[in-house]
Amino acid sequence: MAVSADDLAAIDRALANAAGVAETLTKLREAFPYLRWLSCDADDVTEEPFRSYAQADLHFLDCSNHCVHVVADAAQASGVLLAQRRGA
Repeated sequence: MAVSADDLAAIDRALANAAGVAETLTKLREAFPYLRWLSCDADDVTEEPFRSYAQADLHFLDCSNHCVHVVADAAQASGVLLAQRRGA
């Protein structure tokens, strides 16, 4: 299932007001169980983020095949990667 405009708006609100990445990730997993949620250090991701927030960068993931990969288009996304910035 792709990330819809409504999904993206809710994700954007959650990340814009995030107190911490771990807590926000838990809430987002509960709110969007049909999406795969992953987290890593921002230094581990070379692709440009779809959007950046104070504590993390947001990347879309295509999880449809054996190997998960970052995609730029929300319509192709079946997951979300939150790449946490150091010190956040």
